Amino acid sequence: MIDLLKEFASNSKQWFYQEPEKRYELVKNNYQFFQSFFTKEKLENASWEELQQIGNHLHTLKTLPIARGNAFGRPNHELNYYRQQFINLLNNNIPLQERINTFKLAYFGSNSLGELLGYLFPNKYAIFNQRSGAALEILNIPMEIKRGEDFSEKFINFNKALTPLRQAYAEVVTAQTDLPLNLEIDQFLSWVEEKKANIQPTEPICWAVGADWGRDQGIQISRFLEKGIWEDGYGASGKETNKHLLESVEENNILVLKSSTTIGPGHQTPMTIIKNIGIVQSKNNWWSFNVKWMDLPTLPYKVEGKSFRKTIEKIKDTAFLDLIKRLINGDTKFLKSPIVTTPHFPLNQILYGPPGTGKTYHTVIKALEIINNRPFTEQETTKEKYDNELLPEFNRLKKQGQIQFLTFHQNYSYEDFMVGIRPHLQDGQISYKLYEGPFKKIADEARKIENKDKKYVLIIDEINRGNISKIFGELITLIETDKRAGNKHALSAPLLYQNEEFSVPNNLYIIGTMNTADKSIALVDIALRRRFVFEEMMPKADLLNPVEEFNLPEWFSQLNQKITDLIDKDHQIGHSYFIGKTTKEELHHVFYQCILPLLNEYFYGEPEKLSQVIPGFMENNKLKSKLSIDDFMQALNQKEAASNEQQNDNEG
Repeated sequence: MIDLLKEFASNSKQWFYQEPEKRYELVKNNYQFFQSFFTKEKLENASWEELQQIGNHLHTLKTLPIARGNAFGRPNHELNYYRQQFINLLNNNIPLQERINTFKLAYFGSNSLGELLGYLFPNKYAIFNQRSGAALEILNIPMEIKRGEDFSEKFINFNKALTPLRQAYAEVVTAQTDLPLNLEIDQFLSWVEEKKANIQPTEPICWAVGADWGRDQGIQISRFLEKGIWEDGYGASGKETNKHLLESVEENNILVLKSSTTIGPGHQTPMTIIKNIGIVQSKNNWWSFNVKWMDLPTLPYKVEGKSFRKTIEKIKDTAFLDLIKRLINGDTKFLKSPIVTTPHFPLNQILYGPPGTGKTYHTVIKALEIINNRPFTEQETTKEKYDNELLPEFNRLKKQGQIQFLTFHQNYSYEDFMVGIRPHLQDGQISYKLYEGPFKKIADEARKIENKDKKYVLIIDEINRGNISKIFGELITLIETDKRAGNKHALSAPLLYQNEEFSVPNNLYIIGTMNTADKSIALVDIALRRRFVFEEMMPKADLLNPVEEFNLPEWFSQLNQKITDLIDKDHQIGHSYFIGKTTKEELHHVFYQCILPLLNEYFYGEPEKLSQVIPGFMENNKLKSKLSIDDFMQALNQKEAASNEQQNDNEG
């Protein structure tokens, strides 16, 4: 990426100002048009002829006369409908995802919408279309992709993925025009895509392909290898998600069967595991290929620092292509050792996020992963496996002392956690005895084990509720990785009430959980932040299923977007409240027992904000009494508070 940025910097003036393209003038003209024309006042009174000008300022329509003719050659809707659709896009009081999902104009596709949003909000978003997405692949910038995601999610994830590029562009290229940075970056992406399109491949084309068909059908690797095939899961289910790429795959192309994950502290390091390599022999149809899989002794093979998250994507990284060549040729002289099963787990980590995002749930899984010295697969952590296998094993290890679980609170102290003096009543006489807390006990147990491969785990739930400095004392230094017993800068400290030196062993792992609705991570003691790896756990709408005819995932996403806009992301509602809910009755119960009390706490004394979050349950800024199930379902779907609707009617 940096090399391409440097090359673009030396050619940027020519790119922006060369004849006959004059790209700067074209972009500037489009930018000025949208900034001046797209105001609520102008759109409310726009004529059809004025609206038609939109088609002349969008590249995706201007270069395709048929598309522009279909979209703006004649009215496909009432004039007021056009006006309102564009006005809604400008309304920052509506979450962006909702604005995108409710924008519906005939023949106005996602590429045109992605371009329009980039021109309307260039200080926040970059233009997103098929071209810019392809450029991102060339730059090897990973973009989060979820099975079945809609355009709004793609647009948001694309702009998130651009964060490192924006910073690198500002440092390496610097501003070359007076255009907003995101519009310059869009031009850089155009340059990248055009440059690479003109380079003819001299090596066989390689594709990274996956084999995970989701929860229902699972991993397909064994079937693929047994039958000598590879198939796209989307295509097999009748979806054309990857069709444009799959149609580009030809005979003699190389398929690299892989799985990708993240490892290391905070799971920040991408990793790809090459499971097998094959050559395409023929195509059964656009999504199913006959493949000659190779029997290579060096596979599976681990590649750290590289991740392929999509079902299929072309491999363009030259170093990775060289590695594939070496694997195929059996050139093991320069290869690292084949994959080893010694994953890295941080000694101190904290899972943080809003309530109900599964933090405590995941401490069970992480503790067992540490003790078993390997990460678990998705199939090993299903709800059924968790209830029937993981949780009983966790409780067994807790009972025998290999796992300790405790919860911090405001009155918790060093004497409770580590060591202290407590009164003891016996035969009517009070005496004072030394008390050893859970940290002292588990550390001593871990230290005296000769086999240091045996790991111990201390879980501290709600770690931010206690006074960290008071509870940890000198331990805040001793738990650091390099200060642990046996390490380079190992330290020990004398204990209160005991004449002994204490150190923290290397085989003791600490996992904490932190509810960000109680305290933002920004407010956490800096000493704690420096010594722990923090892993964010946010709500996941894709883990939820529709409840009867009600689209629960969509409602859940919109609810959290409203909370984020009005407060912050740390106060969102977690998905675990709704996991496993399949009926309206269950939804009704969890809303009134769990969700509404949380929302009342968040918006205490601010009924007008609560009306924006759950409008169907409010009337004249007052909470309605508990609704029947039918009225409850109707209220969930209501987009605007009744009082506002009444006010709008009066104004009309």
